[in-house]
Amino acid sequence: DIDFCDGFYINGDVLDDKVVIRYRKNGDVIHKFGGGSKSLGDFMTDKKISNRLKDRLPIIARENEVLYVGGTSISSLVKINEKTNIIYKITMEKY
Repeated sequence: DIDFCDGFYINGDVLDDKVVIRYRKNGDVIHKFGGGSKSLGDFMTDKKISNRLKDRLPIIARENEVLYVGGTSISSLVKINEKTNIIYKITMEKY
């Protein structure tokens, strides 16, 4: 199971009307903080997310670019910087 954190802060300035909340699908990619990108499936395996949860975690995405992985990570594309005007906090609760 996932050890959910208290929340993630994302740069709201980069969000647009193409951003949706959905489940993962083939071709999804996440941009890592250390640089580069990785398929979402490989990223979830590296994060040790169980196969049982991989298809059940909500993600926030713009087309095939994953911006947030339910309760675990955000993409470098939405990191906050000195020019950020809008900041959103995303939390996920386990029921």
